[in-house]
Amino acid sequence: MVWHRVIARWLGRGSPTVDQFVGARLKGFRKHHGASREMLAEVLKVPICDLAKFELGQKRISASKLFMLADYFGTTVAAFFDRREAPDELAS
Repeated sequence: MVWHRVIARWLGRGSPTVDQFVGARLKGFRKHHGASREMLAEVLKVPICDLAKFELGQKRISASKLFMLADYFGTTVAAFFDRREAPDELAS
């Protein structure tokens, strides 16, 4: 199955934006590693509401924040754009 179709069905509307896809990947990484929004917000030095907006794709994540997140999760920045695996939230 093509993941952009899974994402579109999950969102219930047209094609998702890159921000929505990256946000869903962020949420998947966060849940997989057992991190709370509060914990990640502190790591990124942003308010919790901004982190929630990142996860929903309502606010764009800067390159520097993606770099910090990749370092925190022990992965690469490219992993946030990887279409080979859908985030857990998109598979259900």
